[in-house]
Amino acid sequence: EFEYVAPYRGVFRVRLEGTTPPAGTSDRAFHDPQGGRFVLDDVWPGAWTVRVETPAGALGLSAAPIETRPGTDTEVTIELGSGGVLAGTLRRADGTPAAGGRIVLSRGERSGTRTIATAADGSFRQTGLDAGPWSLVARGPGGAAIVERVDLAPGAAETLELVLGPVAPLEVVDRGRDGGARVGASVLVRPAGGPAVHTTSVPRTDREGRVRLRDVPLGRVELEARTRDGEAGRTDIDLDASAPARVELVVSRSAPAPDDARDR
Repeated sequence: EFEYVAPYRGVFRVRLEGTTPPAGTSDRAFHDPQGGRFVLDDVWPGAWTVRVETPAGALGLSAAPIETRPGTDTEVTIELGSGGVLAGTLRRADGTPAAGGRIVLSRGERSGTRTIATAADGSFRQTGLDAGPWSLVARGPGGAAIVERVDLAPGAAETLELVLGPVAPLEVVDRGRDGGARVGASVLVRPAGGPAVHTTSVPRTDREGRVRLRDVPLGRVELEARTRDGEAGRTDIDLDASAPARVELVVSRSAPAPDDARDR
């Protein structure tokens, strides 16, 4: 049960985050016109942080982890307050808005992530955030991913102007030790010291062993082409925007195949 001046009425979401093994999360939505009461069944015994959010951005957290025991009902009262707000604009290096971009927020492995989509003008907004440090990874079409860190004060609103890094196209040709084209090799691209370029889908080489990549970050870039049998070719290049780049990768070593490849 929780209160927001008076007992809250309306839609709200309750999230449990385990603080002791077996750690986990539970995220459920409620709509109770009787005012703020909710029941969570089948909760593992252990210590849990309870988090409550409303669509308007009000936020409530348990003052300390709540202990649950087998066969015992546990009650907790949460007081709602104003959560933090993170807003801003995502742009490309040329200043144009990065519509269709994504801002991924995280606070560590056990806290999960939140993804914000940018609007047509590149703007984004997220309410109901906990106070403390947040890590942001911003990605968008026509720009290189960037990483930012924000320390959000309780109930504060932060405005960010994020600018994606400059990019250029890159053609990769993957060949085996005999000089023949390697078909279907996955090509991994990672700027030195930065996040991976392709995260939702990994590009693969065609029948000629080629793959044409867009939006590769300028500067020092690590390239690796890997087949399902574990053979890999790898190189580092310095990518310049002055002319389209082309690089050939040749198998130089055998590497462990990915788990999904071994299963197949």
